[in-house]
Amino acid sequence: MRFWYREDGSCNLTWDLLKPDGESQSSGEKMLGLSPDNSDYLEKDNPVVAGEWNHFAFSFNQRAFKGYVNGVRMINVPAMKAPGYLFFASGSFYRYTGLSNVRIAQGAVPLYDRLTNDGKIVSYAITFVKQGIAQSRLTPVGKGSHSPIAPNDTAEGRAKNRRVEFVKK
Repeated sequence: MRFWYREDGSCNLTWDLLKPDGESQSSGEKMLGLSPDNSDYLEKDNPVVAGEWNHFAFSFNQRAFKGYVNGVRMINVPAMKAPGYLFFASGSFYRYTGLSNVRIAQGAVPLYDRLTNDGKIVSYAITFVKQGIAQSRLTPVGKGSHSPIAPNDTAEGRAKNRRVEFVKK
């Protein structure tokens, strides 16, 4: 995994990952805010915020590697081998670039186990319209103010209460 960043907020993510056969690789590149020839900044579809701390998260779940920038999925590599290690390289000709506050987190509880044990899966930051799901296919039920899972007196609590619950029927 390589990350290149420019002061205008544009950056480039590249990766080389092993496929399940252990021999061949899946390589890719994602240009965030860069024109195809790297000469101009295009803000469209770039989740990186110039001059701010940006959150990068990467996950592997037995079959796929995913990468997120500020909560937006930018990398999805299906059918790959579990990484033995992750190597992050950050480089730039500009000031204020680098990696900081890196941590390895424990994986989440498998969704199927959570669904069978709890009868539901709670998720956040799902935007069905933005993803092209027709409103007629959804049945919204606003329960955040009636069934909060966190206090509504703070912004963090209200954010936790804005959730999507997938309930087993």
